[in-house]
This record gives sequence, C-alpha cells and structure tokens, in this order.
Amino acid sequence: MARPSTILIATLVFAATAMPAHAQLGGIQVDTNWVLEADAMHPGSTMKAALEVQLQEHFHVHSNKPLEDYLIPTVLKVDAPEGFTVTEIVYPEPILIDAGFSNQKLAVFEERFALGAAIAADASVAPGEYEVAASLRYQACDDEKCLPPKTLQLPITVNVVDPSAAVTPSGSAVVASIAFTGATAPMEPAPVVAETEPMPPAPLLAESNDVLAMLDEFDVLGTAEGYMEPDDFLAFID
Repeated sequence: MARPSTILIATLVFAATAMPAHAQLGGIQVDTNWVLEADAMHPGSTMKAALEVQLQEHFHVHSNKPLEDYLIPTVLKVDAPEGFTVTEIVYPEPILIDAGFSNQKLAVFEERFALGAAIAADASVAPGEYEVAASLRYQACDDEKCLPPKTLQLPITVNVVDPSAAVTPSGSAVVASIAFTGATAPMEPAPVVAETEPMPPAPLLAESNDVLAMLDEFDVLGTAEGYMEPDDFLAFID
C-alpha cells in the first residue's frame, strides 16, 4: 500500500501496471445478503435493512472512518428511487488491530459484520415492488497486504403494500443488532464557491534541463494514495 509520501512519478508507474497487478493479485470471496425487518412496508413507513457481509478467512476491510488518511474506507451507498428516502446508514463499531504493513493500529471490520440502512416510503407511494440501488465499496486486506479496492452492486427489493394489508416481521436478530437511532441521515453540504480575484498568468517554465527543478514550476491540484482501479485512476487524472 502506498504511503502519503509517495510521489506522483510512482503513482504513474503503478497506473501503467495496474491491470496486470490486479489480475495477479486477484480478489477474495465476499458473501453478502440483505435482510429486511419485514416482508413488506406500508406507504409512509420506514423499512430497516441489514447487509450481512462475510469475508474470506483471515481478511478484513478498513472501517468507514480509517485512522490513516491514505487508507480506503468501507462505504455503503444507498440511492433511493423517487418516493423513497434513505434516512440512516449505520456502520458497526470497528476493532483495532496491528498489521505488518503499518506502524499504527488499524480500525477495521473483521471477517463477519453487518451494516444497516433505513429506507422511508412517502405516503404517496403506490403499492408494488421497488428496486433500491445500493453499493458497497471496500478494500480487503490481510495482515501483510491490501488488495485493490472493489465496489459491489447490491440492489434491495422493497415491497410496498396497501395500508390495510398485513405486514409480517422477519424477527431477524441481525436487523435487531443494528444500532439504528431513528435520526435522519445528514445531507452532504453544498460546495462553497469562494469569490477570488483572477489568477495571474502562470510563469513560463524555466529553460533548464533539470527536470526536478522544472517540477517546482507546477502547482499540485490533487493527490491520490493507495490502490486505484483503472476507472478510478482515469477519473482522478481527468
């Protein structure tokens, strides 16, 4: 895993070999399963759901809030269709472990864990089956190395029934174990566009054969660390 001090040249070299390395490293077995708190929901109600995740033995993933900036967090993303709202995403408490590739302890989710999502249906939603798009992004590691990050597409099917229809609870212990608070998921703040004066024209590069000296003439507009899939790397360069 690249450290924060990795320079751009090393990043570009990695990108050039990303696909062969990815093929050589391969992936691990990751089993997932959505469990709902009931077989259906009424318009105007909220459905709690738990995503069970089982990793291959001896592997873990970084928590949703890693202790090091260069580590890739585990992120559950749920995109509710029209008429629905994702009110809460819940992550388990991470555990702290030692790993051979880091001098610091790591906050991780180990081989088996569960995440939660609460999905509310508007009172105007008509009865029927609805597909809720969801994805899980993670980076799997063992005690010595980390594999390239992965994103799994994990849609949820939600059944909305007439308010007069019966709803049968699943009695799932996994859903009951999720620490839902009933709070509304926070909205991502809109980016603030600062009013700035026009930038002066960039100076011409020094007429020199010293490549390192020429790098001093550039502004760093962004950095990236760790393994990146080809699409992610191209998006970053763009």
